[in-house]
Order: sequence, then C-alpha cells, then structure tokens
Amino acid sequence: MLHQVIPSDQPRGRGHPAWLVELFQVTIDAAFNVAFRLVWNRADAQDVVQNAFIKAARGVEELRDVSKARS
Repeated sequence: MLHQVIPSDQPRGRGHPAWLVELFQVTIDAAFNVAFRLVWNRADAQDVVQNAFIKAARGVEELRDVSKARS
C-alpha cells in the first residue's frame, strides 16, 4: 500500500507517502470522472485511475514544479 506510517520528525515533501496520499485524495474524483467519460465503464475507469496513480507515484521524483502536481 502507498501510505505508510512515518515518524512525524521526518521531513514531508514531494515523494513522501503522506504527500502522495493527500495529492491522490484531492484528485481521485476528478480523475475518475475523466476516465469514466473516456471508457463508459466503472470497472475500466477504476483501472485507468489506478494505473495513472501508480505511474504518478513512480515518477514523483521527476516532478519539477510541485504546483503542477494535480495535472
């Protein structure tokens, strides 16, 4: 699972599991809506969103501008 318990004395920045979880929580509804409108099937839309979030989590270190993380 993406979210892990991390001691609070560790810095929280991009790539930190709590940061990723928060990012995913604020974008999941919009991502699902876009995916559903593309594939018109709930299960397929969920798969699309899951794959997109996995790719985002794996590539988070390449993110140059944190303010554009949502897109």
